[in-house]
Amino acid sequence: MSRRKKNKEPGYVDPDLPITPMLDMSFQLLSFFILTFKPGPTEGQLALMLPQAGNTQTVNNDPLQVPEPPYTIRVESTSNQKPTSIMVISDGSDKGTIYPPTDTNKVFDTLHEAITAKKKAKAEVPKLNFEFAEDLNYSFVMNFLDRAKAAGFEKVTPGMMRMPGVSK
Repeated sequence: MSRRKKNKEPGYVDPDLPITPMLDMSFQLLSFFILTFKPGPTEGQLALMLPQAGNTQTVNNDPLQVPEPPYTIRVESTSNQKPTSIMVISDGSDKGTIYPPTDTNKVFDTLHEAITAKKKAKAEVPKLNFEFAEDLNYSFVMNFLDRAKAAGFEKVTPGMMRMPGVSK
């Protein structure tokens, strides 16, 4: 008769995890991050458009009021990256005043006068849309954007020129 030892599987062992030290450590980490957090000047601020203090003028939120159409400056160019014409459209149509590319000062002087008149009349300054040809020189485009801001436009949107026959 042979005596063999039978392998007995051990019974289920319940793991013993000390939960109290883990809780202590998590609260220490939480308090460390709360006490050492220093928000930067822009993290604690919200960008809100609030009226000036003491301003009693009411805001007209009439949904039927049609906003003024934006000004549009359309700059066409040739394949050598130089502008050929500058068209200023002020009424939202496709027709406007055409200036030669050498009269950029006249373009922005005219726009500055129009914006100054609107500000004196306490009217809203319209948006300015640019439509640049694809092959324009980058420095020319950036110069136009800077001069538009200097003329008094608060909202300036650069864009590519729409191709004829393509809808918006």
